[in-house]
Amino acid sequence: MKQNKNHCVKIILSVGAIACVVALAGCAGTRSTQGGGGGVPADYKGKPWQDKAQVIPGKIHAAFYDLGGEGVAYHDTDPEINRGSGELNQRPEQQMPESSPYYWNFRKNEGVDISYTKKPFDKNVEGKTEQFNILYVGWTHPGEWLNYTVKVKKAGTYTINAHISAHGPDRCLSFDFNGEDKSGKILIRDTKGVHRWATYKNLGEVKLEKGLQVMTMHIVDNGDMNIDYVEFVPELETGEDGK
Repeated sequence: MKQNKNHCVKIILSVGAIACVVALAGCAGTRSTQGGGGGVPADYKGKPWQDKAQVIPGKIHAAFYDLGGEGVAYHDTDPEINRGSGELNQRPEQQMPESSPYYWNFRKNEGVDISYTKKPFDKNVEGKTEQFNILYVGWTHPGEWLNYTVKVKKAGTYTINAHISAHGPDRCLSFDFNGEDKSGKILIRDTKGVHRWATYKNLGEVKLEKGLQVMTMHIVDNGDMNIDYVEFVPELETGEDGK
């Protein structure tokens, strides 16, 4: 994947963390400076998860990336194994009693590493128990990307929120729509562990056209992030303080 070499934009958050939001790249993980309009590119071979595009405004759930496999719907640095559903969560001690095989086995035969939040392990940045049974993309590495067919209901400017955990400083994501970099790079500062979650608000903004299109989320700098969702909120619905 060709990575954007611009410096990350640092945003100080009320929780004392800095946010990094995803620059989405084009259908095959490449970027251009043109495009981004409504309509899925004619040469795109992926299909939306469960044949239903995710919707903007709203939350784009990371684990519900498109169907199509390595090089089409995603690029993973070790696509031969899903390190969550295909490995870790096959161990009996990782199969929580409040969970079910749906979570243990979610997309286990695909290359993207997916797991779910577990009551004994996952906390928020304040140390309180995180909601359990949330599916997320984890074991992230620079150069990886995922595609999402999305339906933008209304053209306009959207503010980005996200629910993410990160282990270590200077983690970066970025978003493209139909191959056009819409977000630039945004930095996510250390949440002190991949099982310590933060809900980031007002990370940045993107200007989008109406219609179906392909959003690509890139892991740009470093990795070691768990990603539950990114949310796109119409600018006029965002409070003055971004909360």
